[in-house]
Amino acid sequence: MKKIHFLCLIFFILAPSISFAQTDYSKELHERILDEVDGRYKAEDAILLETDAKSIQLKISAEAPIGVIGRDNFVSLYSTYSLILIMSMMEGSGISISDMKFRDLDGIIGFPDIEIAMVFAKSGMQIIVKSDQGVNRFTETWDKIFNKK
Repeated sequence: MKKIHFLCLIFFILAPSISFAQTDYSKELHERILDEVDGRYKAEDAILLETDAKSIQLKISAEAPIGVIGRDNFVSLYSTYSLILIMSMMEGSGISISDMKFRDLDGIIGFPDIEIAMVFAKSGMQIIVKSDQGVNRFTETWDKIFNKK
């Protein structure tokens, strides 16, 4: 019986601290992913990727004329391609994603190590990747992206 009283006492001592330890993500859940500026959807993120050995700043942006692509598809493609590109770049550098810590920044600190820009147009999309190794452009039609041809 004393064991039960002891466990109840521990529960009542820890219960308030457990409930106060809950993280409130309401701010993050209400953050805007994209803005509508001058008839265009625009999105931009600044991310710091850290390992024990180094840190890499990424600036990722995308834009498209409103009416060329729907808001949901813009967000979906922006998010998906951002993640795919980050993962493939890290894998290509021999860095395991599980070793990375991702931190959102309010803005780039100085100059980004890597810039990724996505441009959505009526016929397809172009991705531009700038780094100290140069500039690479990848252009795909919507038919190819959605496996229609």
